[in-house]
Amino acid sequence: DDQYRVQSLCDLGTTYSLEEALETLWKHGRKNIIKKCDYESGILIQKRVNCILSIHKLRSLLAHQCFIGFVGEQNAGKTTLLNKIWDIEGETGVSKHTKEVKIYKKGEQLIIADYP
Repeated sequence: DDQYRVQSLCDLGTTYSLEEALETLWKHGRKNIIKKCDYESGILIQKRVNCILSIHKLRSLLAHQCFIGFVGEQNAGKTTLLNKIWDIEGETGVSKHTKEVKIYKKGEQLIIADYP
């Protein structure tokens, strides 16, 4: 049942699960959502949801098919980028730096390595 699936995904509260919930809702309720809006708002909603779903599709592909490493100077924003993409909660800040490789497991098939 889609309603149970959406609620279960929302209860998880991760970025990935919320994207999954949005995808399910969008597939089955797009027309109802859009017809309640004026034309310009409907177009804007479609663009934003399509952007989110494109990112979700990319995130899903990356989680199943490849490994990614970010390399850069100290304070380049590697951990910040990982936090934004995968919600890993790595420590960031002016005086906090990654001093050794930190491994984060996200789901069954995604392992993220944050290098100093």
